[in-house]
Amino acid sequence: MTRRRNPTTPLPVAFPPTEPALLTAKEFLDLRNPDDKMHPSSAYDASLKTLNWRDEGTLLGYGVEGRRKYLVIGKFGADEAERPNLVFKDEETGEVAAVLLDGTLYQSRFHTIPDEYRPTRPDKPHVAVRWDAVREVKYPDQYLDRALRHPVQEEYPYLLQRVTLKGEPFEVRAKEKPRADRRDTLVVLDRDKRIAASGADEWGATLLQVATEYRGKGLGRLLAKFWYDINPSSTSGGFTAAGRANALAAWEDRVRDFQARGWYTELVREGRLPAARVRSILAGLNKRRGTSPIPSAPAAGPERPDLRFFVDEDNVSFVVYDARFLQDHDEKHLLGYGFFRDRPNGDTFLYRLEYAPAYRDLVTSVALQLARDNGDKVYIAAKPSDVVEWEGVPHVRKRGDYLTLTKDVFPLKDAAKLERLLRKRTDPHGEMEYLLLEGAEAKWA
Repeated sequence: MTRRRNPTTPLPVAFPPTEPALLTAKEFLDLRNPDDKMHPSSAYDASLKTLNWRDEGTLLGYGVEGRRKYLVIGKFGADEAERPNLVFKDEETGEVAAVLLDGTLYQSRFHTIPDEYRPTRPDKPHVAVRWDAVREVKYPDQYLDRALRHPVQEEYPYLLQRVTLKGEPFEVRAKEKPRADRRDTLVVLDRDKRIAASGADEWGATLLQVATEYRGKGLGRLLAKFWYDINPSSTSGGFTAAGRANALAAWEDRVRDFQARGWYTELVREGRLPAARVRSILAGLNKRRGTSPIPSAPAAGPERPDLRFFVDEDNVSFVVYDARFLQDHDEKHLLGYGFFRDRPNGDTFLYRLEYAPAYRDLVTSVALQLARDNGDKVYIAAKPSDVVEWEGVPHVRKRGDYLTLTKDVFPLKDAAKLERLLRKRTDPHGEMEYLLLEGAEAKWA
């Protein structure tokens, strides 16, 4: 006896005429792009900056300290707030000189911030700038987003799904509670809560955009799936090549979902869909493409770097890097760098200390551990030392102008030996050592 395959979930009483899984690939593409318009790939280019333009803030006024003029930037309406977060930019260079965040002024060593500014509106009096504490930092711009960023989660409060694609976590969010065919804006947020992709209505047509920094991670396919599930009647104002591919991938995902649920079999059994029609639909599937890689929840945490710790033979320079640098010499895999010099009186100081902001504490700990292993205390007075943000780093003691560790915080000697051993397996002639140092020097030039 032939067993009939039962649907894994109840079959809906009816489907809308625009249900993608009941259309052939050509019919689906014709529905989405009825005028068969095609645009060049650059037509809808977007970047993290353009998708997150809200983060730029509003120019509130100008402050002057000595011969320097600073742009004072804040959130819209910040000049009316009692204790606003502010950003100070050098007008001449555009450099972020300081960020006032939650009462603390994170300030570059090379700038002195004015204690008042003149508003852009001439009818307003000068505004006093007040802070509770000053912290000298190497990269004030690392606090920029926190000071200015529009709270995206508040603008898009409806969380539709959390997913992990190619090792990175993302959230799909909506501006409104999903309503069929209302074309409410959708966004995909990255781990830093920045808009990495967005879907919106543009003069009655669909506009799906993915930041160039996130191309190739499947966000277009993810966004298209959600957009067309919620807006089955939505049409495009024209496809780019990538947009057409994403739309077709969304159709394939829906067709394969019908297959997995057993709905085609049930529709044929009930006489609601001819078997020949099902064969025509399935004929459009790409046989080499599997089902959607989009999980219902994160399958794993974000991909973590394989950290390596290079220390030169003289124990004065070091590089913290991701092992991927050994195959892909991209500077993005270089995470920290530093080297020591001596003053004429013999004091040891960090002439350079550089890092990706997320690795500040780790790189600072490595530098201080290297000094401890060498039997040195670290001189950190304003000159000639580089900025050392030691606050918050465990087991650091400051006495006068010197820093020391009160205990070993990292097995740096063992880590450096292991790094040399692993590196030599692919670099027997030691060429990579020069690439590491030169790459770090160039990255933070």
